[in-house]
Amino acid sequence: MPDAKSPPKSPEEQSERIAALLSQLNLLQRLQEPQFSSQTPFLGPLVVAVRRFWNWMSTKWYIQPILEQQSQFNERLLHLLDELAAVLLEQSPPESPAVPTRERPASPPPQGLGLDGLRPPGQMDAAELWSWENTGISLLDRHTNELEAQADELLDEDICLNYPLHWRTWLESWPYLFDLAAACELLGPCPGELVLDYAAGTCWTAELLNRLGVQTVSLDLSLDMLRRGRRRLAMDQRLENRTAATFAVGSALQLPFAAESFDAVLCMNALHHMPSYRQALQEIYRILKEGGRAVFSEPGAGHAESPVSQTRMRELGVLEKSVPLALIHRLAQEAGFARMKVIPLRALSSYVFQYTATPADQGVLEQMWEQTLRFGPREQARFVLEKGPERPLDSRMPPQALLGHVLRARITLCSERVQARSGETLVEQVSVANEGDVIWRARGLAGQVSCGLKICREDGQLVRDDLGRTPLPHDVAPGEEVRLELHIPVSLEPGPYLLKYDMVVEYVAWFEQRGSLPAQRFLEVTDS
Repeated sequence: MPDAKSPPKSPEEQSERIAALLSQLNLLQRLQEPQFSSQTPFLGPLVVAVRRFWNWMSTKWYIQPILEQQSQFNERLLHLLDELAAVLLEQSPPESPAVPTRERPASPPPQGLGLDGLRPPGQMDAAELWSWENTGISLLDRHTNELEAQADELLDEDICLNYPLHWRTWLESWPYLFDLAAACELLGPCPGELVLDYAAGTCWTAELLNRLGVQTVSLDLSLDMLRRGRRRLAMDQRLENRTAATFAVGSALQLPFAAESFDAVLCMNALHHMPSYRQALQEIYRILKEGGRAVFSEPGAGHAESPVSQTRMRELGVLEKSVPLALIHRLAQEAGFARMKVIPLRALSSYVFQYTATPADQGVLEQMWEQTLRFGPREQARFVLEKGPERPLDSRMPPQALLGHVLRARITLCSERVQARSGETLVEQVSVANEGDVIWRARGLAGQVSCGLKICREDGQLVRDDLGRTPLPHDVAPGEEVRLELHIPVSLEPGPYLLKYDMVVEYVAWFEQRGSLPAQRFLEVTDS
């Protein structure tokens, strides 16, 4: 118990005491293995060699994991003490002596970025990056592709064919579907693009992508899992593109594909099993086309230390590594990627709260966001790596990104007919100007811009919107104007109709839905 009569220590004295403690602990920050030697002639070197071999064996399999845990604890304790010393310094008067601290950035790294008190990755050498990537991983030298494949093949085949990634309960499938939705928001896949389903497992992501017209190649170490994936896609006869899906057995660290083969790569919960993040990212960069992107949904910077991960590594021999965003950023830059974008989200259950429609809700929301910044990157890593220049602002952008831009057209009718016979083909000349801020693409399986016609009754009720659809002759930049000829089959009953001429981004939206004004006129259809 402290002496109640002793006066409280000033901030200067407290800072000096912490500085002295830091200087002592800095020497013990990392536990070091002792080196043995012997001066005994002849037998001495042999004894030393045997002892070193025995110590290496016991250290490798038993002592080293314990030393690593203790070293991590020491580093974090030093970091906390260092921050406390900085706080005390701020409370001290200007004339107080400076307190020596360990080398670090000018301001402590924000919590949740996966830095854990270390120097920024940009200042680390290759050995430090490798050590950070594999902190707490004691089985790198025992890891094999065979063990990884066998661990997946333990999954029940019926579950593989019916559920998403998880193998224990249907309830745990919902988070994977949410992760896929978040990943595809970054991926922005378009029909006709070629996407690599990286370390595909049961191929559940390939099934969903093919439903949307995206061509996939599923890669996995396990031939058996790919056979299950092929069966999975063949089970639903409604899946029109199932025969276009391709499957390939191979290592994710030595991809069996030519350079610049893919428009995009989708990696769902697989990167953290890779022995080398650097090699994995280099291979992904190699097979991506210029302008391509690789999207990842992974566990975060605290994954390797979780009890579930430790158990799986012990029982199955598979790698369960952490995915710190700062580390991935450094390695991605070295591989050649131009940009890394991140979705900072936790599990959806973290954002559920009881809504009261009062000012108190604001405090709850602010706390949620603060906790997202602190804990999110330790729990989840959702990010995209982009190769080459930014994707152009055009109509083939991911739909959500496109709808954040201006889609506006000025449509002028060059001739007006007020009457047509049922069964004839109406030929219309129109002039169309791009008054938006994105390029209208003329070709594609989705995202290309066409001129269309909505046929409505006099009161505006829609009758048909599939007649007279006319493609652009070429891409149309903002400010550019083109002339189109529409051929419209008059497949209508006799009577009066309202014709609305509008532009449409195929499979995305009509321009009128985004605030653009269509050209309009009335047409009387008579008997043939």
